[in-house]
Amino acid sequence: MKRTILFSVLTMLAGSVYGHDMFVDFGVGGGYSSTDLKFHNPNSTNYQAPTTKSGSYLSLANKDDSDNDLVSSVTVGYKYDDLNTVMKASYHDFGEVEARGSATFPDGTYEQKLTSSSSAAFVGMGTIFNVSPSVYLEATGNVGVSFIDSSGTQGENLGGSNRFPNESNTNLAWGVGAGVGYNLFSDLDLMFNVNYFSLGEADTGTTAGGGGMNADERLESELSFTTATISVRQLF
Repeated sequence: MKRTILFSVLTMLAGSVYGHDMFVDFGVGGGYSSTDLKFHNPNSTNYQAPTTKSGSYLSLANKDDSDNDLVSSVTVGYKYDDLNTVMKASYHDFGEVEARGSATFPDGTYEQKLTSSSSAAFVGMGTIFNVSPSVYLEATGNVGVSFIDSSGTQGENLGGSNRFPNESNTNLAWGVGAGVGYNLFSDLDLMFNVNYFSLGEADTGTTAGGGGMNADERLESELSFTTATISVRQLF
C-alpha cells in the first residue's frame, strides 16, 4: 500500500515534467523523534504514588520522549527558474524509535515502552533564494500521509512479558524545512537540509484484558521528527 501510493505520486509528477529543470534527490542523515507518551488505562484502581490518575489516563514518571535513528528520503521535483520555485513529491523513511515511562503498582514500578516504525509520502512546494551563482537557499513546505506501525511492552524492567497489541496508523502529515545547496557541476548539487515533520498518532492497539493487563489499556503518542540530512540532487 505504501509503495503503491508513493509510486502513484512520483509517476504523476514525473509524467508531467520533462526537461533540464527536473531533478531527483537522494538524502540520508539523522532523525530525532519527539513524542508525548500517554498510558490509557481506564479500569486501573490499584496504582500507587507517584502514579496518579486523570480521567482514563495514568501518569507516567521517568519519561523519555525522544530517540533517534537513521533517516532517508527520495524526491522527484521540478524547478521553475523564472519563479525561483520548486515542486516536489517525496518519500521518507524515519526508521524505528522508542518512548518510555513508568507507572507504579503494589508489586512494582512497571516500564511502559512504545516502539514505532514510520514513513511518509509528501507533496510540497518551495522557494529558492540565490546567494551566489553556485550557492542557494531553499525553503519548503509539505503535506502528505504518514504510515506508523506501533507496538508496546509493559514491565520488561521487571522481567515481565506483557505486550500491547500491534497497531498501524495512517495519518495526515505535514512538514517544513530549509536547505543550503551548492552546485558541484552543471547537473549535480550537494545539499544540507534541516526539516521538521509532524506525523500524527502513534498508538498501540487496545488490550482485551487478562495476562496481567486490564481491558482497554494502550499506549498513545503524537510523533514528530526533526531531521538533519545531506542529499545529492541530480538535475535533468
